[in-house]
Amino acid sequence: MKDSLIVLLDRAHMKIFKMHKSNKGKKSIELLEENKNMGAMQRISEKLSDQAGRFKEGNGENHNLAQEEEKRVVKEAADYINSYLKDSNSMDWFFASDKSIHNRILEKLDREVADSMLKSIPVNLINEDKLSLMERFDF
Repeated sequence: MKDSLIVLLDRAHMKIFKMHKSNKGKKSIELLEENKNMGAMQRISEKLSDQAGRFKEGNGENHNLAQEEEKRVVKEAADYINSYLKDSNSMDWFFASDKSIHNRILEKLDREVADSMLKSIPVNLINEDKLSLMERFDF
């Protein structure tokens, strides 16, 4: 039976699971990749504060730092997904991500990667247990 992947993403974490169903119907799910530091996200206040922490506001303007950081994380995540799935021999896959970044990730996926996606849901499932994931994706 053909294996499938599940890619889960929130603003700071990514997990990739492999789902397998044997010819005898036995189902299993295995964590293949986990990145707990997507984009090295920090709170904006941590990036803007001075080292000594003496001032309530940082010097200078933040120049839409939050939006730029999120754009960078979205691009890095989409690039990683594209690369990973191209290397996985056209494996079918499922995708779930935080609602706030879901559509932007989908827009940045390569056509061949997007075409092999079986289901996409805008829900943060990064902390779901394996059994719940199998149920969510009708496996």
